[in-house]
Amino acid sequence: MQLEIGYQSIGDSFVGSGSAVECVSLVASGTFAAFYDHDESRVVSAAFINLAGIGGDGALGLMRCGLAVGGVLPTASDFTIVVTDVSDVDLVPVDPPPLVRVSRIEITGGGFPLR
Repeated sequence: MQLEIGYQSIGDSFVGSGSAVECVSLVASGTFAAFYDHDESRVVSAAFINLAGIGGDGALGLMRCGLAVGGVLPTASDFTIVVTDVSDVDLVPVDPPPLVRVSRIEITGGGFPLR
C-alpha cells in the first residue's frame, strides 16, 4: 500500500525531512515500511509491503508521525490522505481502496496514528 498525506493547510510541519521524517510503522512485524517528507509540496509519502498482507477486519493502525506544532493543534480534517496504490497478496489491485484517516492527534509527543 502506498499513500500520501497532505499537510498544506497547516502552518506546522512534520519532524524531520526527506527520508529522515519522524514516522514509524504500526503494522505487523515483517512489514517493510518507508516514509518520505516532500517539504516543498508539504506531502509525506508512505509505503508498506508485506507478502502475507497487512489488512484485516476493522481498523488497523498504520503509522505514527511526529509533528512540530508551533501554535494551535491541527485537527484530522487539516490533513488530506490519498491512497495511491494498494493490492492484495496476489498483486491484484484493490478497488475501492481502503479508507485511511488520522485517528488521533496528541500533544504528548506520541504523534498521530493513521488508521
